[in-house]
Amino acid sequence: MILEKSKPYFTIIIPTLNSEATLQECLISIFEQSFQNFEIIIVDGHSSDQTQIVANTFGSKVKVLEAKTKGIYNAMNEGIDIATGEWIYFLGSDDKLYNDQVLKNVHDFVFGTKIQLANGITIGIDSKKVIRSPNKLSLIRTGFHHQAFFYSKALFDNNIRFDTKFKVSADYYFTLVELLHKKRDYGFVDSVICEYGEKGFSSANVDYLFFSKHYAIIKDSTKEFPHVDFSPELMTSINCCLHLTKEKQHALAAWASFMAYFFSARLNLKTRLDLLSRMIKNTVRFW
Repeated sequence: MILEKSKPYFTIIIPTLNSEATLQECLISIFEQSFQNFEIIIVDGHSSDQTQIVANTFGSKVKVLEAKTKGIYNAMNEGIDIATGEWIYFLGSDDKLYNDQVLKNVHDFVFGTKIQLANGITIGIDSKKVIRSPNKLSLIRTGFHHQAFFYSKALFDNNIRFDTKFKVSADYYFTLVELLHKKRDYGFVDSVICEYGEKGFSSANVDYLFFSKHYAIIKDSTKEFPHVDFSPELMTSINCCLHLTKEKQHALAAWASFMAYFFSARLNLKTRLDLLSRMIKNTVRFW
């Protein structure tokens, strides 16, 4: 009788583009793990350097794909399409796992539970800034780095993928929807997961489309925290609506979000009219 080869417990997906300078150290941090039941999927955006050569030196646990379309979230989605692990983790090519116990710690934390999303602590490679989001409120208010999060593969069943219209924060959007709207079981691993690179696209750019919708996504959940003032999140979303119309980007989506805030948010009449006037002026400039 031929025994079926067991599936990996973790699939680690790494989008790359001209990443030869950092990829080796990233991969070494994975292969040094005491827990070795993983596969690595590298989705490469047609690098012109030695990225794929570096990746191919690490053996059969590393699968290298040529990306079909551009964009980091397209690459992540393509990795999900062929992932076979029970849990999925997304790592940047300039990131590295914190120590050799990371995968073991996460496995021991989620194994045998109903947890579907788990996150831990991340530290900036250069700044040494610590990002720690141990509960739902901190995730709502301060966000997270995707390098902190592990996702059950089941979350991506039925062709559910990252929404690529969000160029910087599709992972944040996905996680909030799964956590807040779909009420997925969630757990916090109280240990450092990753040292994250700080020179990538997401570090230098703001996803105005996502943040224009941020307050709408979290609005119902704010009722769980009646003593917390969420007006900063509201005003950030409104200001992002204003920015989008001013910059001639996603104007219809910006107006849809803005009008929802205009009629439902607790703003005084003067503030409402002032904001409405600014939206109209920005739109007139657009046309």
